[in-house]
Amino acid sequence: MVPLAGFLGDTLAPTRDADGPGKGMMTIPLADLAPDTVREVRWRGRPLWIYRGHAGVAVFHPFESVRGCKVYHLPATAPGTPDGWSGGFGEPCFGALFDAAGTRVPGTGDARQGDLEGPPHHMDAGDRLVVGAPS
Repeated sequence: MVPLAGFLGDTLAPTRDADGPGKGMMTIPLADLAPDTVREVRWRGRPLWIYRGHAGVAVFHPFESVRGCKVYHLPATAPGTPDGWSGGFGEPCFGALFDAAGTRVPGTGDARQGDLEGPPHHMDAGDRLVVGAPS
């Protein structure tokens, strides 16, 4: 995310709590994240994807669990998606599909693959995502 100049840069950039009980927490404003879009941030040195689907927000590291292949965003309108596809992710190594919540779609990819993994998180007041602390 590239912060805007002036005061908007301070309000749109993720904030971190480096000390105290919330060590490693990050707060990310999501008011400008449109449905069926992804934002990538870095959390604890790793990429973290925030996806706003039509039914909520999913937070995960964008790598599948067997070979570590990076997933790609597969919007609801992408050609060649299954009937009823409402948006999610695909990966090129095994051909797995993951729904908008990061859950592997049964019958796709390799049976050893799990769901996409992410840190504990919750939404707070003001359409902000808090990563690194359970709700």
